[in-house]
Order: sequence, then C-alpha cells, then structure tokens
Amino acid sequence: MATPYRADQIGSLLRPPELLQARLAHEQGHITLEQLHQSEDRAILHALELQRQVGLDVVTDGEYRRAEFRSVFDQAVEGLIEASATTSPAPGTRAVSPRLVIGDRVRQVRHMTARRAWGE
Repeated sequence: MATPYRADQIGSLLRPPELLQARLAHEQGHITLEQLHQSEDRAILHALELQRQVGLDVVTDGEYRRAEFRSVFDQAVEGLIEASATTSPAPGTRAVSPRLVIGDRVRQVRHMTARRAWGE
C-alpha cells in the first residue's frame, strides 16, 4: 500500500560538530584531504543509520561532502571567475566569499556528484 503522504528533503542536514572540526582542521592544514574524506564518510554513515532508525523510506547523505551550497557546482565547471572588489551583489542578494561571476562560457568539466571521479 502506498503511503498517504509525500515529503521531499530539500537542502542539507546540519553538519555534526565532528565534521565541522574536521573541515576546519583540513583548511588549517592539520589533516589531509583523505582524512577529511574519512570524517565525511563516518558522518554520512551515521546520518544514514539515523534516518533508517526513524523509518524513512528515502534517505540522504545530508550533503556532508559539500562545504557550502555551490561548492560542487563551481568545482565542476569552467568559466567562473572571482568578482572584482568593486562588483556589488544584485539588489536583494548578499555576497558570498569568494564571489564568483560568469567570465566566459560555462562548461561542465567533471561530474557534480561523483567526488572521486576527479581525484578528490
């Protein structure tokens, strides 16, 4: 029998403190990229198990491999450049650092969802 409801997971799950600490340690050069990936793997497995325990039929990795919402996109395409310091964000928006704008034809150069496909 089909369930009488529908739900969509939109966005990321909150990152656990251990993953946030691992990201910071990697940015500061205290751990390797492989060690960061191991922390991401552990956090994802834990998130998947929690979702299974509460009975979700569809689960998510929480987007734990992303540093931010656009990180996978800007790593997978060419044609984006850093905005100049004099460039202002559009009205009603806010800037993220570094601010990227389209500087050339945007072209996909690697898969957006397969991290290990481009050697990371």
